[in-house]
Amino acid sequence: MPIGNRVVSGLYKGTVSGYNFEARLDVDGTYPQMEFSLTLTNQLPGLWIARMQSAGTDKWEGDIWYRHDKANTIVIGGIKPNKLAVEYISSGSGKSLKFYFKKDGTNLWWGTIPQTSNDFRQTQLELDYEQGVERWLTYDTSSLPRPAGVAAEELTLEKIYGRAGIEITRSSAVNAVSGTEAGANAGWNDQELHDAMIANWSRSEGDPWAMWVFFAKEYENDPGFVTFGIMFDTIGAHQRSGTAIFSKSIEDFYPPGTANRDAIIKRHHFRTMIHEIGHAFNLLHSWQKQLPGYPGWHSSVVNEPNAGSFMNYPYRVAGGEEAYWRDFGFRFSDQELLFFRHAPEAFINMGAAAFGASHAEKASTMELMQELSGQDLEQATLQLDLRVNKQRPVFQFMEPVVLELKLKNISHQPRSVEKSILKDIGHMTVNITRNQSETKQYRSYSQLCFTDEKIILQPGESLYSNLFLSAGSLGWYIADPGAYEITVALSVEREDDEGKEIVSSSFSLIVLRPDLQRRREEEKLAQDVFNDDVGRILAFQGSRILGSGNDTLQELTERFPQASAVPHAQVALAVPKLKKFKTMDFSNGQPQVKVQDAKLEEASQELQKVLVEKGTETANTLGNIGFKQISDQLSQELADKQDNKTAAAIEENVLQVMDKRGVKLPTQVKQEIESKLKSLKS
Repeated sequence: MPIGNRVVSGLYKGTVSGYNFEARLDVDGTYPQMEFSLTLTNQLPGLWIARMQSAGTDKWEGDIWYRHDKANTIVIGGIKPNKLAVEYISSGSGKSLKFYFKKDGTNLWWGTIPQTSNDFRQTQLELDYEQGVERWLTYDTSSLPRPAGVAAEELTLEKIYGRAGIEITRSSAVNAVSGTEAGANAGWNDQELHDAMIANWSRSEGDPWAMWVFFAKEYENDPGFVTFGIMFDTIGAHQRSGTAIFSKSIEDFYPPGTANRDAIIKRHHFRTMIHEIGHAFNLLHSWQKQLPGYPGWHSSVVNEPNAGSFMNYPYRVAGGEEAYWRDFGFRFSDQELLFFRHAPEAFINMGAAAFGASHAEKASTMELMQELSGQDLEQATLQLDLRVNKQRPVFQFMEPVVLELKLKNISHQPRSVEKSILKDIGHMTVNITRNQSETKQYRSYSQLCFTDEKIILQPGESLYSNLFLSAGSLGWYIADPGAYEITVALSVEREDDEGKEIVSSSFSLIVLRPDLQRRREEEKLAQDVFNDDVGRILAFQGSRILGSGNDTLQELTERFPQASAVPHAQVALAVPKLKKFKTMDFSNGQPQVKVQDAKLEEASQELQKVLVEKGTETANTLGNIGFKQISDQLSQELADKQDNKTAAAIEENVLQVMDKRGVKLPTQVKQEIESKLKSLKS
């Protein structure tokens, strides 16, 4: 018996009168959704979904409630079908399905195709783990209290996804990645993880696994943030996704002395693994199914903030972790199962659609904001402001755009918000429109899963962050000269936990044409700049393995040293050299962590040219937040090497540059810098 206990249900494929069909019948087994989806895959691609009811022994029939692609317009004999019917046939030659297109009670067209699997879809995974890191690929449900109805059993990755209708095939071994060279440099940063994903995906030998899961020890969080996992979107022709899960973040979340700590940690590890792989299938968090601008892949999709699902966060549900685990059935919600089993192929296939994209035709952000919130704008408690730190929002050709976001409490009462609200792209929809015509939705290269820590904004207080906007997983969004309109809609939990408050803001900017005197040269180089590798290097502020992209940025700095894009290039080329840099080596078949030595003196000299010698110009294009972030990185590395004098000079330079620019630093930021200076000079 298959994992999902399906007999009739599963995947049927075949050709009828020259037309290729895939059918997914979902009427028995584990969590049956009573749906039938029929996909035409060749000349006129289309998808129909019908909700089924029994019409006799091994027969089902139902109204078509969803159409995709050409299914919206296909007619049979001039008549548009409104029903689907099926008959399951089991004989000595195997299992098959006879399907009918119907108009009310009339059969319009039919065909018979064989069953090819009791699962609805298949995918392949490769799992590796950093040596010494616990990886929990199974979980015994009897190890902790469980809801009534949940059996005492050992759960596996294959069992969870098999019950959801996905057949998981794993590579033959779970490899231990030797990390002896890493030494004390154990934490992984975004640049290193991104390079590791690229190194894995670039291997040409063997099967092109659809997803790589890497169990790492530790993530280099920003101070005050805790990250359990990160999902990287598609890279390259193989259209593969990858995720990393951080064991130390999970273990540290439960302090010593916590009752049943070992079992709780193992359960959290297992849930996080299933959760992150779910993201690779394009599943959003339970509370994010109706993102501003993308209401869902069909009109009935709703947010499920209290769902007992793998895609929820235990501490987000009403009643907290205790309530979540009390009701959690170690499964996905029915909405998620419907998506897994019946959504259009391009929406769910790893790499076929960017994370969170393609779930619906794009709606007006402002219209959806009103539809979702139903809120009186006079009752708003928060205000979102967008800006760039320039006198005028005008960018040179090839100059990257970094947008600064400010979320302000405009009410007269303290307001709690998630600490990560401006860092987690999952909370927001960003639409970019060029010349009042084509609109693209911004998708970042990666998605972090943070803890749900709340902070209090007092009346008038603000939260700040920045967003690299020029490029993402769907390519370059801001490249060609023209006028751009940026609209950001942010979904924030209401103070009373009664739904969401949607705050939105728009911002306009202009990208200039190349300078007339060097137009041909710039346009020629731009062909290399506006590619995926360079976009990734700029977004992650560096790479040690994307050599071609690094060469392009180096050429940019040498040929056009006065260009506003140059500080971005210099930062991306220098930052990876600040400290020892981990890379993943797959050359010997067994993955191994290699550590490239830091080049701190070289990096410091390069960054001081950008931050000190041209500090005002650099802050003008990186933005105040970005300027301080890079300065802090350099200062910290210098201090770690006991060069307190230079580290202090870098911090003092931040104050001087901000003063020259007429920037009034928030009190907390200024106090933080002054405290660092006092420590460095003591």
